[in-house]
Amino acid sequence: MHSLKELYKIGNGPSSSHTIGPKRATLLFLKKNPNVDYVKVTLYGSLALTGKGHLTDYIIDKTLGDIKHDIEFNYFDYVKHPNTMVFEGYVGDKLIDKEVILSIGGGSIKVEGEPLEMLDDVYPLKHIYEIKNYCKENNLTFKDYVYKYEPDIKPYLELIYSKMLDSIERGLNTSGTLHGSLKVVRKAKSIHDGIKDEKNTVLKMKRTLTSYAYAVAEENAAGGEIVTAPTCGAAGVLPACL
Repeated sequence: MHSLKELYKIGNGPSSSHTIGPKRATLLFLKKNPNVDYVKVTLYGSLALTGKGHLTDYIIDKTLGDIKHDIEFNYFDYVKHPNTMVFEGYVGDKLIDKEVILSIGGGSIKVEGEPLEMLDDVYPLKHIYEIKNYCKENNLTFKDYVYKYEPDIKPYLELIYSKMLDSIERGLNTSGTLHGSLKVVRKAKSIHDGIKDEKNTVLKMKRTLTSYAYAVAEENAAGGEIVTAPTCGAAGVLPACL
């Protein structure tokens, strides 16, 4: 089993494959081409067909910043991988680099023509029942098991927790509608604001929990920074429970 760092990733919602992956691809292209003054990005397959709703163009635009650029959706040309991006970088009128980058899921990316970076297994066991039995036999908690094989992970988990709290805080302090033509109204703030008038302690706890989960889910839907746990779509549950 891979590191827990692969399970908990920090990135922009609402989709690990449609926003976190494209953002990483954009940053990688800029790292390879620091002197570029114009970038053309063409999105294919699922990134073209559902990219607008998933804020793919928004996150690429935000990542490219002040660099002159265009983002195009190609709905028609066939590509082997459904999440294909083509980056073209120019200095003046000269094309200096062209990269085909795939968003392969979970926020991971692959540059076409380059080998996929293989991750090392950190944990020797793969299934939860195996881990559970191992812990029982060796009188270990799940926490003990994690620190046994990833003794240096605590600072990363502390960072993850702080990012989760940040996403709750932002969501609770933001109102209005979410991005998109449906104009979905944010609810986290109104739910949380109404808690002070609730007399029933059980309902108060449940509504607090609900407001936290809504807060992160709405930040995720708005393209805000969240923690995949393990996906963008499920990002609100764990922070609320913690």
